[in-house]
Amino acid sequence: MNKIPTTNVSSISLPGAEFQWFEENGSVASVSSVYGETDFIEPTDETELYNSNALVNHSLHDAVGSTVLMSTHLVAFLLLKKYRHGVTMEKMVLDFEILAKEIRDTYKHDIGFTGKSEDVVDRAIELLGSSCIQKINIDGKLTLKPDPKKCSLVKLNYYAGYVTSLLVMRGVIAAALFTLLPGSVKVFAGVRIRLTEEKFSVQEPDLIAKAVQIAELLKGEFLLHAPCQTTTGAVQEAIEKLKDLGHFQYELKKRTFFDYQYEIECDSDPDEVNHPVVPPSSLRIFINNSFESMAQLSFYRSLVVQYLEFYAVASHKLRLLVTPNHENDTKEFFGVEDINLRKEIYAAAERNLETGLLRYEELNSMDTIRNFLNLMGSMGVIRFYANIDTRWKKVFYLAHNFESVSALNTFTTIIYSFCTR
Repeated sequence: MNKIPTTNVSSISLPGAEFQWFEENGSVASVSSVYGETDFIEPTDETELYNSNALVNHSLHDAVGSTVLMSTHLVAFLLLKKYRHGVTMEKMVLDFEILAKEIRDTYKHDIGFTGKSEDVVDRAIELLGSSCIQKINIDGKLTLKPDPKKCSLVKLNYYAGYVTSLLVMRGVIAAALFTLLPGSVKVFAGVRIRLTEEKFSVQEPDLIAKAVQIAELLKGEFLLHAPCQTTTGAVQEAIEKLKDLGHFQYELKKRTFFDYQYEIECDSDPDEVNHPVVPPSSLRIFINNSFESMAQLSFYRSLVVQYLEFYAVASHKLRLLVTPNHENDTKEFFGVEDINLRKEIYAAAERNLETGLLRYEELNSMDTIRNFLNLMGSMGVIRFYANIDTRWKKVFYLAHNFESVSALNTFTTIIYSFCTR
């Protein structure tokens, strides 16, 4: 096995500044992934599995929640996730101030910097270094762009991940929303929108159901909610936050006779009569279709769609695990060794990056591929066994319900439905 190259610790001016990407050894682990540090393990005892997952979730949630965000995190996030093709220094400083205020006031999250925003941003750019950020003079204005080298993008993505983990639930809601909106609403490159005068609305239960599906697909990359909270509860809370920001507005339909069959009791006064309420299925969410609101929702969507696009490509390569003679009902066992499957997924993603079907090169790393495979294991799509003939290396094979190309295609189509418009 090749040894991981080492770095002179004394030369590092910033924690993690010398992290590099290596094909067989991976890059930088996700900052809030349940599976980011460990490989998928076949569950043997349900109680033991539940308890261990609860402990891991609590540890990760507390660690991420108590991490103080630095200026380098915010600059890397804005540069990589919002202004990937370049931004003027003036615009960067303005958005930096807005993002810092939102993190501090809305999320009540600690930030570890003070002073004038111009000086703070300038210092963050200096710390991230010229290997990550290019400075270009365009028409007399200083413009910042991410360095296009893969190792630079991976490093920026590592720092950006701390901010992404705070906003990712908004991305889940936005991605679910755009799958429910009519075809007259288009999203291009994550941020450009074609607007109409039409007033859009969706049923809240439909939005919640779609968002929960997306959240389940992202649990290998992010810890989306507190361990004591359900995914549905976290989704409802995120919808409320977007409503408070002015992106959504609730509106109840006109009540019917049957609506009055739904009643709740007032616990505060036992003598008070029951009050009829509108059932949940009648609650509609109207979308603010102003350009500013739709652009912001589209940006939130782009935070999660990039992972879903990669997962769709990766799930397509799971067809390699289909037994060649499966259609003939043979009992021949078939599987692919762990490292070989990872290389196949990596190669497929590289081809899609060359053709433009994938746009985020930094996600094509062994970390993301490992998280994907672990997620597929936890969802019951694939399983593995340790091959004694190859020093106990893992060999992946398909679970019973996914042993055909048609079953895998159905699964891949579901993922694609969340990221294609």
